[in-house]
Amino acid sequence: MKAAFVLARVDCNDGVAAHLELLATELVSRGVEIVMITGIVSGETLAPDRYASLQRLVTRWDRIDDEKVNFSAESVRKIAARLRHGGFDIVHVHGLGLLSSVRVALLGTGLPVVATYHPSAHGNAASDFKLTFTRKQRAAYRVFLEVFGPTQLIAQSLDTDALFVDECGLSRKRVARIIAGIDLEDFRPPSPEERAAARASLSIPDDALVCVLPGRLNLNKGHDIAVAAFDRLHAAYPDRRLRCIFPGGGAQKAEIAALCAGSSDPAMFLMPGFVPLMREMYWAADIVILPSRNEGFALVVAEAMACGCAAIRTPSGGCTDQIVEGKTGFAVGFNDPVALADRIGDLLDPARLASMRAAALHHAIEHFSGTRMGDETAALYRRLAKAA
Repeated sequence: MKAAFVLARVDCNDGVAAHLELLATELVSRGVEIVMITGIVSGETLAPDRYASLQRLVTRWDRIDDEKVNFSAESVRKIAARLRHGGFDIVHVHGLGLLSSVRVALLGTGLPVVATYHPSAHGNAASDFKLTFTRKQRAAYRVFLEVFGPTQLIAQSLDTDALFVDECGLSRKRVARIIAGIDLEDFRPPSPEERAAARASLSIPDDALVCVLPGRLNLNKGHDIAVAAFDRLHAAYPDRRLRCIFPGGGAQKAEIAALCAGSSDPAMFLMPGFVPLMREMYWAADIVILPSRNEGFALVVAEAMACGCAAIRTPSGGCTDQIVEGKTGFAVGFNDPVALADRIGDLLDPARLASMRAAALHHAIEHFSGTRMGDETAALYRRLAKAA
């Protein structure tokens, strides 16, 4: 079987690229040949190992342009030239940005198209981000997907599934729920020695309560909310050692660093930059926090849970899959540093923290298998190809 992965752009240092790498690994091991057709590629220097891995996994990486590809007659022409005579059995569009171009390019071919929804937001101010879909936006999504919709839409989370079926009114038959997976061999709990080494590498005291907020240094992820929450914790528990790790790179690194420097105790915050081996950040932490304003699934939360971190996050995409309230973690409202501080404060109790970390680990192993994701995606490809 031969599949085309089509993307408007690839940022090698983000969650979509991490998902592509694991999905391609799983599919190739099941006999699927993959060709990548993309617009601009960035982040190669920040994540050289992932970039090299993607290059090894695909038989060809065809870059359409040196900039993000949008819906246009020229885009349709270029995509059609690559897809119509490529011998593909399935086309998998990642993100909805190029879905319309792909559908028009393939008119009359009967080639099945799968699309995975990867919402993202990288604005420069918290006010840029809309936290919920308005009625008008839901109607627009429905019209768009009725006109340009794929043969099958993959929802990576229960929340995304509900968005399209319950809120946008798409037919249940058109949406395949394939929960995003992670590499459970890579993301695992540390040994005592590995945990000690991870903390030592960041000069974190053994008795500190450590949170990690992984991801792009961008206000979409809620770093401003985390700083405000830690200020409240510091005021409420002045004698407790508290640390919050902000790994990653991004356009707003300087702004986030300034927020940390202006906090009540700048020593609480650690910014190690882009980290190739994120599991070491999870190994150093007790809790993963993600007060983000927009997510599709939040792979980083699943990764951290698989490394034994309790989870506290906002109720955007993936929350329903990851948070069993009060057991594996907590859901907190958007833009609510008070609630975030309160939930972190709840886990200052060692027994409760240990129980929640163990439950989060068990939940991750049970629900976030990359092997399961590969099996279900390959089965979907073959079913659609056979029906075409």
